Amino acid sequence: MITQGKCNLLAPLGKQRQDAEKILSFMQTIMYPGKQDEDFVETRICMYEQQKNKSSLTLLPDKHSAEEHVKRSNFQAYIWKQCVIKDINYPNLEECRW
Repeated sequence: MITQGKCNLLAPLGKQRQDAEKILSFMQTIMYPGKQDEDFVETRICMYEQQKNKSSLTLLPDKHSAEEHVKRSNFQAYIWKQCVIKDINYPNLEECRW
């Protein structure tokens, strides 16, 4: 991640209004072996074709599932970033796109 200069992709994590596309790009290109110009389906197909023992367990999640995971992770990181504050500002779940 550091050698590829992609640290900025996680910068929005933990903010009340985050840029999910950057975090999804991090998932696709850093956590999984996808390319920047591919979409999630193409990355999943390439990963599946390269497997010796075919299984969906190790594949990149589909885009909708990944977006929901990013929302949950962002909500949790937002609260954790406030751990030193006496009164935590819990965001409205609808503002977190839920």
